[in-house]
Amino acid sequence: MILILFVLIIAISMYFTQKITCTYGLNKSSIQKLMNKVGLADMTIHTSLHKVALSTECYFTAYGDIPNGLNFIMNLPSAYIAEDIEDPGCDVNDTTCLFGVQGTILPLECNDSYYKGSKHYNNQCYFYYEKIDLNNDGIQDFRISAKSHINSEKLFIYESVKSQ
Repeated sequence: MILILFVLIIAISMYFTQKITCTYGLNKSSIQKLMNKVGLADMTIHTSLHKVALSTECYFTAYGDIPNGLNFIMNLPSAYIAEDIEDPGCDVNDTTCLFGVQGTILPLECNDSYYKGSKHYNNQCYFYYEKIDLNNDGIQDFRISAKSHINSEKLFIYESVKSQ
């Protein structure tokens, strides 16, 4: 039992550093399936989403404004702009940003929005940031979304509401 737990811990840590080899029959796909069964994949997405939200809240506290796409992505050292997408946002004039977080692997089943959709699609999913007015009161808020591994219809969503 201890040996199995030890191998599982090593496999999961290797998975997050993207250095998996086919040692002892473990590969990225089989570890992903195991992580999905125990909910670890969704836990890492949920944790990363809240870390990004906390960083964005800190930006608001420091500068008194919700960041645009460029300021958002530039203030997240472990984040990267979505790859292979024509316009991921993340620019000075953008209020949205598709991005990834190092060490967090999102599903491969998103629609053309790249952050939601069902299993019928085949696009890499990313986190989605948007600067919006949630209460239609003229005060800017933000929302960060990410798709679940376990339930293809579920989105994890963090919404800040500055007007409350």
